[in-house]
Amino acid sequence: MENHNIRLAIADDHAILRQSLKNILNSRENLSVVFDAGDGRELLEKLQTHEVDVVLLDLEMPVMSGIEALLEIRSTNPKVKCLILSYFNELEFAVNAIKNGAKGFISKNCTPNFAHYLVF
Repeated sequence: MENHNIRLAIADDHAILRQSLKNILNSRENLSVVFDAGDGRELLEKLQTHEVDVVLLDLEMPVMSGIEALLEIRSTNPKVKCLILSYFNELEFAVNAIKNGAKGFISKNCTPNFAHYLVF
């Protein structure tokens, strides 16, 4: 079976979280973070020049929210899978994200071992 490296992008307005996620995810076999962005607009700009398979996308960001970015990605890059990463734990946020095209919802309260459970 061919080894496929899953290319990721991270969009979150907290730099320390982005760097921590990059460190965790880049340490996993077959995962690599291609780029990170501090808001939805920056994410969309970088997606024009970088190919990724999966975007980890925060809901609350300045300039453009995660849901706004998700909707744009779904229309312009339908092969890119989006996983919402949020501190909101209420079911309504997860349901709304899934209804808008997200493939999953991850709480920022989960342990760093969550990468073992990511299924694309």
